[in-house]
Amino acid sequence: MSAPCCPPGSLGLPFEADTKPKGSLSTIPSSGDIPSMLIYQSPTSKEKSSKKKAIVVFSDVFGFDAGNHRLFCDALSEGVGEDIDVFLPDLFRGNNAIQPLTFLPEALAVPLAALGMLYRLKFTYTVETTIHVDVGRLIIPYLRSLGYESFGCVGFCFGGWAVAQCLALESSPFSAGVGIHPSLNVEDLHRRPVADLAKRVGKTPLLLLPAGNDKREVKPGGVAVRILAESRGVDESEISVEFPDQIHGFVSRGEPSEDQKRAIDKSAKHFIKHLS
Repeated sequence: MSAPCCPPGSLGLPFEADTKPKGSLSTIPSSGDIPSMLIYQSPTSKEKSSKKKAIVVFSDVFGFDAGNHRLFCDALSEGVGEDIDVFLPDLFRGNNAIQPLTFLPEALAVPLAALGMLYRLKFTYTVETTIHVDVGRLIIPYLRSLGYESFGCVGFCFGGWAVAQCLALESSPFSAGVGIHPSLNVEDLHRRPVADLAKRVGKTPLLLLPAGNDKREVKPGGVAVRILAESRGVDESEISVEFPDQIHGFVSRGEPSEDQKRAIDKSAKHFIKHLS
C-alpha cells in the first residue's frame, strides 16, 4: 500500500493475531465541546494503583481496534515494569484515517481509500484538533485526574507524527517519545518542513525506529535525525535505529517477529531511561 503517510510497499490490512488483549476499555468523558473518547489500558493491579507515570500510545491509520495495537500495549507494559501504565486512546473515535473499501475492486478501492486518508489527515486529524484539543485538553487532563504526573508517548505511522508534535508542544507534558515506522512526512500535507518539526522537538528524547522502506529523513543520516542528534548532543545511533529487513507497518500490523520484539524492547528501555 502507498498512501499520503505510508511509503510504497507498506503493509496493507493489519495482521489479526489470535492472542487476546489482556487490558480493559473505558471512556474518557466529554469535556465541554470535546466529545468523549474510548481508551484502552493495559493490565494493572491494585498493587500498581499508586503509579505516577503513564505512556500514551497513538495508533496507525487503521485505528486502535486493528492489528497489534492492544497487544503492543500489553507487551510494552510488561517491558517497562510496574512503575508505568500504558494507555491507547481512540484518537479517530471510530472514524479511522484509512477506511479500506473492501466492497470495491482493489484497483478502485486502494486509490479511493488513499484519497480519503489524505483528506482526513489534512483537514480532520490536525495539530489544532488532534494534538492541541484531543491530547492537550482531553487525554492529558483525564490521566492527570487519575493521578498520573509524568507522561511519555509512542506511536506508529501517523501516530509517530503525533508523537513528534506532542513533544514539540510549548510546555509539553511529555518528557520522552518513540516513533515506530513513523510518518513525519504528514508535515508535507501541510507544506511544513520536517526539519522544522525536528527543531521544535529539540532536546526532548525522541527515539525513531524506522523500517527499511521508510523515509530517509527518519533514518541515521537523515535530516530529522541529524537535527535531533545535534540538539541533544548525542550520536545519531541514539536517535534512530533502522530495521532494514522490515517494511512500514511491521510492528502495528505485521505478523510476530524477532524485530517486533526488539522494537518493543528498545521502546521500553527508552522510557525507563527518560520518563521523568
